[in-house]
Amino acid sequence: MKQFFHLVTLLKINKRLYQVSRCKGNMKYLVFIFLFGCGVTAQGVSEESKEDQELDNLLKKAQSNIQVQATLQDAATKEQKKIVTQTISQIVGLKEENKELKIELNETKAKFDSLSFDTLVPFQLLPIPR
Repeated sequence: MKQFFHLVTLLKINKRLYQVSRCKGNMKYLVFIFLFGCGVTAQGVSEESKEDQELDNLLKKAQSNIQVQATLQDAATKEQKKIVTQTISQIVGLKEENKELKIELNETKAKFDSLSFDTLVPFQLLPIPR
C-alpha cells in the first residue's frame, strides 16, 4: 500500500515537473517541488548491516584483547626470568654449602679416626663421596 502511494506521488510530481518546465517559472521552485515530492524516508537498519556492525565490534574487542594479552605475556615473561634467576642462584648457593659441609664432615671423621682411646665398640666412619 505504501509503495502504491509513493508511486502515485511520484507520478503527480512528474506531471507537476512537466507543467513547471513548460512554464517560465523560477528554477528553485522546481527543485523545491522535486525535493518535497520525493521526500526521503529513513530506511530501517537491515539485518546484514547489524551483523556487520556486530562483527566490527567483535573484531575491535578481539584486537584489544590481543594487545592486553601481549602486555600480560611480556610481564609474565619478565617475572618468569626473575624467578628462574633466583632459583638458579639459590641452587648454586646450596651446592656450595653442600660441598663445604662434606669437607667439614670429612675433616671431623679424620679427627675421630686419629683419636686413640678405646671405647670397646668398633667405630668406623666412611667418607662421603663428592
